[in-house]
Amino acid sequence: MFPSKQIGELAHQPQKGITLQQLLAVGPNPTKEALLSSAVFLHRELPIRLAKRVKELESLPYGLSQMEPVLRVKRWYEESFREILATPEPRNDADELAFTALLEKIYERHTHVVPTLAQGVVAMKSDLGTSGDSVLNECPFLQDFLNRFHSVSKTAVHSRSSIGSDSRMR
Repeated sequence: MFPSKQIGELAHQPQKGITLQQLLAVGPNPTKEALLSSAVFLHRELPIRLAKRVKELESLPYGLSQMEPVLRVKRWYEESFREILATPEPRNDADELAFTALLEKIYERHTHVVPTLAQGVVAMKSDLGTSGDSVLNECPFLQDFLNRFHSVSKTAVHSRSSIGSDSRMR
C-alpha cells in the first residue's frame, strides 16, 4: 500500500490511551515481558499518532503547511512512519532491542521538531506582513496545534528516556 494512503487510513483510526495503572504496572524496573508488551503497543500505536500529525501538518492555515520548515517536519514524521511499518512487530527480546534502537533513532530525528515548526511560524508571519502578528492570537486552531506538538515533544522525551535506559540495563 502506498505510504500516503496508509497515512490517510491510519490517521482516521482512534488513538489508544494508556492509563496511569498501565504505566505503574511497568514500574521503574520493568520485566522483559513488560518491555516487550510496551514495544508491541508502541509498534501498533505510533503509526496512528504519526499519521495524525502528518495530516495536521498538511492542513495548517495561512500557508503554514507549505513553509519549508513545516514540510521538513512533515518529511521527518513520514520517514518515521515508514520505518516503523517496515519493522516487524517485536516478538522477543532481540526484536524489542532492535525496535528500541529504532525508537531512539526516531527520537533523535524529532529532537528539533518544535524549533523547526517555530521557524515555519516565523516565515509565515513574515509572509503575512503586519497581519502575521495577529494570526496566532486570532486563530485558536493554530495555537492549539502548536501547543499539542510541544506537548507531544515533551512526552517523547520522558518516554524515550525510560524505554531507552530500561532496555539497556537488562
